[in-house]
Amino acid sequence: MTSRPLRTRRQIPGWLVVPLTVWLVFVAGHVIAQDDEDRVGSDTCEACHDEVAAAFKDSVHWHNDPEGSCENCHGSGAAHADEMDPTLIRRFVPETAANERSAACLSCHGRNSKHGTFTRSDHALGSVVCNDCHKVHEATLDSSLRKESPALCYECHAPIRAQFSLNERHPVNQGGLDCSDCHDVHAPSPRGTLAGFKQEMCLSCHNEYRGPWFFEHEAVTVEGCLSCHTPHGSANRHLLTYQRAGDLCLQCHAEQPFFHDLTDTVVDPDNPTAPPRDGRFTGINDCTRCHAEIHGSNNDALFLN
Repeated sequence: MTSRPLRTRRQIPGWLVVPLTVWLVFVAGHVIAQDDEDRVGSDTCEACHDEVAAAFKDSVHWHNDPEGSCENCHGSGAAHADEMDPTLIRRFVPETAANERSAACLSCHGRNSKHGTFTRSDHALGSVVCNDCHKVHEATLDSSLRKESPALCYECHAPIRAQFSLNERHPVNQGGLDCSDCHDVHAPSPRGTLAGFKQEMCLSCHNEYRGPWFFEHEAVTVEGCLSCHTPHGSANRHLLTYQRAGDLCLQCHAEQPFFHDLTDTVVDPDNPTAPPRDGRFTGINDCTRCHAEIHGSNNDALFLN
């Protein structure tokens, strides 16, 4: 007996697409029209919220639409103004659902490619909302952040702050780089939380490691820079994930070539008459002493000089 294939989703027939689109546009326009009828205007809001309105009139949001600014984000204020009930208007407080708060911002800012994919970003999926990071009433063209980066990012990413205090690190705390130089906080992340695809973000600064190489190191071409490096900070001077390069290499190359384990007879120079002892070859703890072209080579398959 043959089994019928499972259907994971229903597809809309092609002949329904145009009528359905027209209907949605009509409904959306009707809802907006009803919403506009219940608007009271920013002057009504200012009667009670005078301090907020005074600061807001210097913001970029106010200058874009002075008449409708308050209700563009908070929704129609008629019921709220009549009843003086704060629950009858959209509030940007923790009690309001995260997706509802962000949706108000994205109704305008979601129209551009920079913010249009925010709902699929790591921040949005973690219930981080636009006004968690951005100020609205005091927003200017120069800055809309509540705090300057990296102080703002450190509020949530405390472990990253600790990494930037290690011996070797990217100069974020010193002002040489900003978190957003490497991370796109509004977009989905193809590789963990790093913007760009695999090593492309790193190569925008470290272009000398781009290649192409005749002999490629698979760790670089398959996994990217983060397979060996930790970008925020490390105890290793090359920002390796291990203090000793050999310990890192052994994570993939556990069965190192046999000659790395050769022992040799060693005579104590301070006591020549003492019995000789076996001395283990120690080069395995410093692989890149020989395999110097570890990112890729045009000369040697073993990445030797």
